[in-house]
Amino acid sequence: MHAAIKAAYGVDAQINCASGVLSEIWLFFKVNSAGAYVPIDALTPGSCNGNISYPVKVIRVAPAAFTIPLSVS
Repeated sequence: MHAAIKAAYGVDAQINCASGVLSEIWLFFKVNSAGAYVPIDALTPGSCNGNISYPVKVIRVAPAAFTIPLSVS
């Protein structure tokens, strides 16, 4: 994963796991004098070791919003 991220973004990321399951990936930036974000390497590789499980993300859809019309007298 580190190699793929470095190839895509030019910097290494911090990859964190919880019990062998991918939980988050952090990319770090610094801000230069012009206010532009510049990617930098992560300070640590993260907490993932060995094989990493990447479970399918479940997307829960919130119920549709509804409007109650107000009568105007």
